[in-house]
Amino acid sequence: GYSLNFFRWEGDQSVTHVPTAGRVVDHVGFEVKNLDAFCKALEAKGIKAIRPYKKRDAAMNRLFVLLVIAFALAAGPSLAQSQQSYAGLKLRSIKALSDQQIAGLRAGRGMGLALAAEVNGYPGPMHVLQFADSLDLSDQQRAKMEELITAMKAEAIPLGEQLIVQEADLDKQFANRTITPASLAVSTGAIGATHAALRRAHLKYHLFTVEVLTPAQVQRYAELRGYNRAMHLHGHRE
Repeated sequence: GYSLNFFRWEGDQSVTHVPTAGRVVDHVGFEVKNLDAFCKALEAKGIKAIRPYKKRDAAMNRLFVLLVIAFALAAGPSLAQSQQSYAGLKLRSIKALSDQQIAGLRAGRGMGLALAAEVNGYPGPMHVLQFADSLDLSDQQRAKMEELITAMKAEAIPLGEQLIVQEADLDKQFANRTITPASLAVSTGAIGATHAALRRAHLKYHLFTVEVLTPAQVQRYAELRGYNRAMHLHGHRE
C-alpha cells in the first residue's frame, strides 16, 4: 500500500505554489475514514481547499478527491516559478526576502536550512518536542529539547536580524544606483557569511538533538514526519 503525508511547505517561502487543477496530474482519488475530520486537520496545517468539503450522501462520504483540496504541495517549486514573473516582488521592502521569510528569520525558524540533517536521520528539537507524546519522551528528554530550542533561538535570531539588515543594505545600494563591483563583493560576502553561520547554527542543534534520542525514537520520528525510506542512524545512544 501507500502512505500519504500532508505537511505545510517549510522551504523557500518566496516560492509561490499553485493548485494542481489543469495540470498533467489534475487530481488523485482515494478513500478516507471520517472525511470531515480529515479536511479540518489539513486546514489546521495551513492547506487550503479550492472549495469547502460538502457531505453529499453516505456512499460518497468516505471518498476524497484531491481536486477538492488541490493543495499547493503537489505543484513543484520549479513549475510554479516558471509561470510567474518577478513583477509582484517590486512591492517588497527587501526584494530578496518575502514577508514570511523575514518573519521566519526574526522568529529563529529553520526555514529549510537544516534539511540536510532533518531528512537524513537527525531530527530537530522543535519538531521532536511537538511529537513528544508519540515519541514517548521522558521528562529529562523534554527538558533537554526545551533547552536546545532556547539555545538555538538565542543563536539564530540575532543572525537572522543581521541577515535582514545586510539584505536591506544590498537592496538599497541597487535601488539608489550606488552599487559598485567592490561594494557588491563586500555585501554579498557578508551576506554569505551570515547565511552560512545561520545554517550552521540550525544544523548544529540537529546534531545535539539526535544524541538525546534513542534509535527507536529517531526511527519513529521519521515515520511521523513522513520520511518513508529507511534512515541511517549515526552515533545514537542506546
